[in-house]
Amino acid sequence: GAKTTSSLVEMGSGKGTLFFDILSTIKKLAASNQVAAEFLAATEFHIIEINEELSKIQQEKLSEFRISWHKNFNEFLQKKSVERKIIFLSNELFDCFPIDQYIKTDIGWCERMIEEKSGKFSFKLAEFDLAKNNFVEELLGYERDVKAPFGAVFEYSQASRDFMQQLCESLKN
Repeated sequence: GAKTTSSLVEMGSGKGTLFFDILSTIKKLAASNQVAAEFLAATEFHIIEINEELSKIQQEKLSEFRISWHKNFNEFLQKKSVERKIIFLSNELFDCFPIDQYIKTDIGWCERMIEEKSGKFSFKLAEFDLAKNNFVEELLGYERDVKAPFGAVFEYSQASRDFMQQLCESLKN
């Protein structure tokens, strides 16, 4: 067979519609286009999906294609060969990462927490924490921090930043 030169990877594929459309189009083109045929033969296809129910839906929808499924990006990286290029795609991926929220108050930035009482959830502000206040001020920078009105919300996701760093390093390599 053809030498595998790249990995086409979709993360957070939902029901697999985008990947299905892409692979179906490449397959149709490959019938009459040598470049598409070579791409199809030389590319491995991967989906990174944490949700088992969605994985089952994707596997059913994409059963005509040779695809490997992975629970997370690290698992994918461990299974692909080092020389292989990564073509990465996703839609609204960063919406799924957990965030921390901070609210500007008269004493500084306070973390917004979720409180549960008798099965009901509501927001509450954590006690003022100088280290967290300084963290938000540093990320915002002086200009934006000073201009932020009381009640302003700042959201931060360490998990998405960590993933973006890992993805960028992988794409660079």
